[in-house]
Amino acid sequence: GQNRFIFTDKIAATLGLRIESYDQSRTNELNGAYGKTRNTEIMPGVGLTWQVHPQAQLFAGAYEGFSPAMVATAISSSGKDEKLEAERSKNFEFGVRGAMDRLTYEATAFQMDFTNQIIPQSQSGGVGATVTNAGETLNRGLEGGVGYLITSNWSVNANATYLPTAKFDSTKLIGGIDRNGNRLPYAPEWVSNVALNYQSGGLRTGLAAYYISEQFVDPENTVAQSTDGRRGVIPAYTTFNLNAHYVLNKHWSMFGTIRNLFDRQYIASRNPDGIFPGIERNFQAGVSYKF
Repeated sequence: GQNRFIFTDKIAATLGLRIESYDQSRTNELNGAYGKTRNTEIMPGVGLTWQVHPQAQLFAGAYEGFSPAMVATAISSSGKDEKLEAERSKNFEFGVRGAMDRLTYEATAFQMDFTNQIIPQSQSGGVGATVTNAGETLNRGLEGGVGYLITSNWSVNANATYLPTAKFDSTKLIGGIDRNGNRLPYAPEWVSNVALNYQSGGLRTGLAAYYISEQFVDPENTVAQSTDGRRGVIPAYTTFNLNAHYVLNKHWSMFGTIRNLFDRQYIASRNPDGIFPGIERNFQAGVSYKF
């Protein structure tokens, strides 16, 4: 439930409260083992907006969030409740957005303060370990987006997230060594994309580039690759997608996408199952009908 309070024609606030209760259960069809768990979460939140100028709006928000562990990790194949507490976080953001002539923009500073983040487990966590409660973690960064209409047919848009802080923020002992202050696994410092778009009549098409900077895959922040490939930095990579959409009439339209246009080979993940390559070049095409 939520309610929006309009104080003036420029200032407003939205207060909300979310209550979520969930049950998880798992049955192993091979041995009949059964397990279950349940939880209830209460999450308040508030958002503020201030239209300081016709072309600029300030906004801010504070809210609590949560995410449960997946069933396959919350309950073992033997039916054991792994006692993986849900991820809980306090989230804050502050930013500005607006539009002027052909330009749209948005910029945000954010902080996500987790009390119990679930992360991929390193091999030192034990045989078969895949995830673990990481305890307190802290994420701080900036994100922004911009769009520009070059002509009536051509436009460009881009966005990026800069995450300089993504770290363990409490004692995290693995194998007797404290990982407090280390960077979180699978938390790249930069994620960005830029797209060039063309539109004419019923045709819309675009070429987009996606960039992800290098990532650690374990709490130890191992740089060198291990012999089994489960440890070591994932190098940065860039991929390109090409998409098109064409409206034939008010009922029929066609669409198509080529992902990883140049068939770039890259590592998508390492831990816990070894090197997984990124998806190779693939095609998708189809038609849609509106009644």
